[in-house]
Amino acid sequence: MNGVGAWITCEHCKKRSFASKRDAKNAAKLIDRRCRPYECPVNEDLWHFGHLPTAVRKGDFDRHTLRRMRGQDS
Repeated sequence: MNGVGAWITCEHCKKRSFASKRDAKNAAKLIDRRCRPYECPVNEDLWHFGHLPTAVRKGDFDRHTLRRMRGQDS
């Protein structure tokens, strides 16, 4: 990928993972501009990217509240 750092497959999530938020963001832009980078829920040194959950897109919750509700906040 042009302008994107190397990626690995996350052992836990089995998703494409990047060492920096910037690399994940650049890769997301190439695939779908609606995707956003997010920290791996298991390994805080890795970043993934994906679409925002529907509840966040609709404005029902912000992503931090939704994350707390799912028990993903430490």
